[in-house]
Amino acid sequence: MFTQIGGILNAVGAETGPLPYPDCYTTSGACRYVPANGNTCGSGPGHWSYFYYPNASQWIYGRAQTWVMTDTSAKARNVGMNVGGRTDFRTDAYSNYRANGVDNNTAWYDGGYCHALLFRPDFDFQTWPTNPVAGY
Repeated sequence: MFTQIGGILNAVGAETGPLPYPDCYTTSGACRYVPANGNTCGSGPGHWSYFYYPNASQWIYGRAQTWVMTDTSAKARNVGMNVGGRTDFRTDAYSNYRANGVDNNTAWYDGGYCHALLFRPDFDFQTWPTNPVAGY
């Protein structure tokens, strides 16, 4: 999956990397996605993922971004459509936005606050959690 959720960020000479990041900062073994067990995070490398917040407007094309899914389909996706309130966790990675389109340093996570909701490799996009977390 490729998205533009880094926003409009001019970081000359820097690579901002993927968003969200998996927790792979240990050197003990391979780092692979480790799904949560209910609302409890797993253990070891890959047991949680997180965002960094670039403090950049997410509105790249009007109020939209291009997202390319793993099945190679691509489309414009509206983001930040409810400024000052919560967004729809089924369509937007970030949970709140400021008036200028900059995310409010909060993103949607699964109920255990382990992984970014829309970017879990085991997510089927049909079985939605009843308790997503708007976390930092």
